[in-house]
Amino acid sequence: MGDTRFSTNLAICCFGSFINIVAMTVFMPFLPAYVESLGDYSPDQVYVASAACYAVTFLTAAVLAPVWGRLADRYGSKPNLIRASCGMFVCMSLIALADSVWQLFLLRALVGAAGGYTSGAAILVAQQSRTHSGFTQGLLASSVLLGSLAGPAIGGFLAVGIGMRGVIAITSALILVNVIATLGLTSDRPEAVPGHARSCTRPSPALDGRYAGLLVAAAAVMIVSVSIEPIIYAYVSTLQGGQTPFAAAGLALSAMALGSVVSSSIAGRLADRIGYERVLAAAFGLSAVWLVAHVFVDRSSTLVVLRCLLGLSIGGALPCIRARLKQISDPAGIGRVIGWSTSAQYVGQVAGPLGAGLIAAAVGIPAVFLASAAVSALVALGFVTRGLHDSA
Repeated sequence: MGDTRFSTNLAICCFGSFINIVAMTVFMPFLPAYVESLGDYSPDQVYVASAACYAVTFLTAAVLAPVWGRLADRYGSKPNLIRASCGMFVCMSLIALADSVWQLFLLRALVGAAGGYTSGAAILVAQQSRTHSGFTQGLLASSVLLGSLAGPAIGGFLAVGIGMRGVIAITSALILVNVIATLGLTSDRPEAVPGHARSCTRPSPALDGRYAGLLVAAAAVMIVSVSIEPIIYAYVSTLQGGQTPFAAAGLALSAMALGSVVSSSIAGRLADRIGYERVLAAAFGLSAVWLVAHVFVDRSSTLVVLRCLLGLSIGGALPCIRARLKQISDPAGIGRVIGWSTSAQYVGQVAGPLGAGLIAAAVGIPAVFLASAAVSALVALGFVTRGLHDSA
């Protein structure tokens, strides 16, 4: 009975995470056009407003993720999932009615503040998975990655036929389905919610040496994965190849997402057997090698292959990080810890593209790959050093 309940929870969490990430990324193909439709703006104003509306979601999510994690510890994961899915439904429905850039900006901020379904799902899975935490977190990560791959494709395809606001309306309807499924089919284990018995006096995980390295690694995963996204069109425009820049950029982004989907559950299962630090050291070490190889690319097809290899290398890192966090954490505080890891991811998701843009403007795009490789290599070295210290 317990296994059946956990399997149902896992299936709903994977479905809900997929839908919520689709909702957060469905804007990507047409966000500048949507901003442009809200007023008479110059191209520079459109670029700035689009970037602001994109980044604010992840900034507010980063600030509030630890808060939602702590509340999940106190009151259970199911109320947190219902809160997040209802919040996403309301915000997405209102975005379809926005008629100014300021309204869009504020609603995108609310999406990050009121959302958090994926981190809530990770908390529920971490609380209830008795064994093979890496594998179950890998399945959840695969759903998130599939959502990030499908969201822009769905948005671009449907916007041609039903318009941008129609895409948002359909996305809201799917979120409503997720609200109903989460409300009716998920369940908390009674022991997962000891309520006031939980201690709130422990130091913040961000200040605890046992967790700090893993939180840095969580941010590094996103820096390595998404730093090139804002400038990839400009980069592929300089390469040889038969595809148009738009097609080549789309293939490169999709190749990395596909590689990450393939590797996430495999790496999680492997880490359950041989240890999380070993897999994380290998993941970041290989990622550094592939990122250095990016510097020597001269054809778009080679870039696509390298992005796929990078996805295969780094895709399993987040499931391993979360499973390791569960392993070293007090079960009563796992929500707060996963909340901090989610916050670290969002920080990396904003810092990566921002830093890449500044580096590319100052010294060129190849330096972006070298900087990302340096970050990845340093994290790998940290896990190797920790492994040697623990075995001494």
